[in-house]
Amino acid sequence: MNADATIKDVARMSGVSTMTVTRAFRHDALVSPITRRKVLAMAEKLNYRPNLSARVLRGGSTRSVGILLSNPAGNSIVRRISEHLLPDNYVTYIAESLGDLKIIKSVLQEFDNRRVDAIVMEWRLDFYPLIAQIEKLKNVILFTREERIDLECDCCFTDFRPAFRDAVGYLLANGRREISFVGREEMADARCTRQILEEHGVKMRHIETSCYPSKPLFMNYYEALMDQLQAGYRPDAVFTFCDTAAAQLCRCAADFGLNVPSDLAVIGEGDRELSAFLQPSIASISGNEEEVGKKVRDLLANRLQYPDSPARQYRVEAQFMKRASAG
Repeated sequence: MNADATIKDVARMSGVSTMTVTRAFRHDALVSPITRRKVLAMAEKLNYRPNLSARVLRGGSTRSVGILLSNPAGNSIVRRISEHLLPDNYVTYIAESLGDLKIIKSVLQEFDNRRVDAIVMEWRLDFYPLIAQIEKLKNVILFTREERIDLECDCCFTDFRPAFRDAVGYLLANGRREISFVGREEMADARCTRQILEEHGVKMRHIETSCYPSKPLFMNYYEALMDQLQAGYRPDAVFTFCDTAAAQLCRCAADFGLNVPSDLAVIGEGDRELSAFLQPSIASISGNEEEVGKKVRDLLANRLQYPDSPARQYRVEAQFMKRASAG
């Protein structure tokens, strides 16, 4: 192992030219798979790494991708991207935006400074002030649940309306009429639930959580519903924005003496791994993240291989996962 190994050392030990070594790291089609594996294995043995700064100065690829997330739902996206990038020796820079525009602006600038080959990011309506900055970046791939996006770039759109229509129809068919949404009023889930209920002539009651101090494990959702129950309001079904909050609402109902689902149906969102194993199992709106991850991976692969190709868009439908908490 030689920390000072050079490209000439790799070429000599591999029995190829320095140009072949360079092409092997670029995954150039002129280098056969057998030769590429031999060169990369020797580079690994000699602890050789290409000079990234020199490559960038020559206008070459940095073999890096920036990933910007604004919620934990992006984990499946990251996994799918990594499955594609790791075999090709790409570096990924992953950042959490916390939904803060200042953080997003700073992270996008950092990705640009690093000359990443592509940027994958979640898009939300409140990101519109950043459009001018994003349009200056190259190879941006979006995944989003917002249908209207004023950006000419690759995008995977998840349509949640079919899943919410299925869930609302299921509740109404089972005689539920006093249906609420527990969470912040500006949430996309709240808007979607309200719109679909209105299509059925049912008015949704909103139970706001932003006025409660934030606590671990969504206890503010618990408190918001408990206050309504103690004040005499009795919903027979509630939606909320994630399965963890839904589990808290189930606990709140039990502590108040209500049975889930006979007295209160509860539906979360996200279809987390443990939701099917809780008692009761949590009904959920699934964003079909595995499929989204595959589509984003395909968009990224195409963009890296054909950077000048026209922008493409995919549409994925969310699904209503019927489980015990919905009755």
